[in-house]
Amino acid sequence: MEAVFKPFDPHAETRVYHRHLPHWRQAGATYFVTFRLADSIPKPILLQWKEERELWLKAHGIGDGLSGDERLSRYLALPEKQRKHFERNEARKLHLELDRCHGCCLLRLEQNAGILRQAMLHFHGARCWVGDFILMPNHVHLLVQPFGSHPLEVWLKSVKGYASRRFKKESMSEGRVFQQESYDRIVRGRAELERYRTYIAENGTKAGLKESDYFLHRCEWL
Repeated sequence: MEAVFKPFDPHAETRVYHRHLPHWRQAGATYFVTFRLADSIPKPILLQWKEERELWLKAHGIGDGLSGDERLSRYLALPEKQRKHFERNEARKLHLELDRCHGCCLLRLEQNAGILRQAMLHFHGARCWVGDFILMPNHVHLLVQPFGSHPLEVWLKSVKGYASRRFKKESMSEGRVFQQESYDRIVRGRAELERYRTYIAENGTKAGLKESDYFLHRCEWL
């Protein structure tokens, strides 16, 4: 199978599910993904974000007492402009806070970064095409194109599960290693793809880190 960049197709079948964040799925699409260590955002900040998110949802008719499906249905019924503004704001807060390098920053250690890098590249060409990525001290940004029979969330679960087991085996961590939910967005087009590639390439220096504090991987197929 040849690797070919595939952006979001507004006419193709799309699956959507919602946890704290909305997740859009489309077969063969390319995603920008951020996943993080469990202690990468302090609890007071998480509680503040939760309160802000619930206030916004209630103000738009999505209050407590609704089932998950009804919450999702009402959210998707909102004007696209409102949803996009909300989602961009949620993503901005997350990425700005992650760059402050809270928590134990397990991935700052070369040994741990190597374990995670191995996990991410293990199924490259078999279950997905792995694009550019950067391993920051407490989080990861990457571009990835899962194959149709291997959903993004399944691939991410296997990557995080393998790395977690290895970290615990090497006595590098106890308890939960990664935050269960990740941020992901289907890349909308070539221009957006290049913006994400630039963001990934520059994230370490813009966060004020030394080159030894992060690992940057650049691919050739995008």
